[in-house]
Amino acid sequence: MIQVIDSHTCGEPTRVIIKGGPDLGKGPLGERARLLETEYADFCRSVLREPRGYDAMVGVLLVAPVNKDCLTGAKNCLTGTSNCQLLGSGLQLLGRG
Repeated sequence: MIQVIDSHTCGEPTRVIIKGGPDLGKGPLGERARLLETEYADFCRSVLREPRGYDAMVGVLLVAPVNKDCLTGAKNCLTGTSNCQLLGSGLQLLGRG
């Protein structure tokens, strides 16, 4: 089961995938981002478009942290149409918890 939190942060509709995303391992975030983009593009598109999603939505996938002092890592993995870098709105959303 995939669990998400939907929000609207700084004008950006944002969906945070908190459970049920693909296992990207524990390597550097850049490597995990490439794996997500090349091997899980269909997952990215589908999780942002359904239910109540659309192409303009931004997604953040919570992943295992690189630094042991962190609670989680985050890869602003996707929009409904492409992979993208972590946006400030995604960081603000995570920082407000």
